[in-house]
Amino acid sequence: MTPGQLTAKAGLTRPRIADEREAEILDATVRVLAKVGYDRLTMDQVAAEARASKASLYRHWSSKAELVVDAISKAKGMPETPPDTGSLRGDLMATW
Repeated sequence: MTPGQLTAKAGLTRPRIADEREAEILDATVRVLAKVGYDRLTMDQVAAEARASKASLYRHWSSKAELVVDAISKAKGMPETPPDTGSLRGDLMATW
């Protein structure tokens, strides 16, 4: 039996990233984004900036887009649940 099968059989899951560590990764993402822009940003660059493994990033964020959205939301102090005014324009106006 492989380690992954043992983990699944035992019902164990990998621990979530601690809040403090998640904040460090999101801050590193914003720094890399400011340096290179979205198109050139890579998970490898973020991992290096945050001193984390790329696997750790992918365990928590399934894509670069998801990571960047979380990082910008944290940096802007955005609420976890965006406003729902009934229109896209209204939602954007309420957000900014």
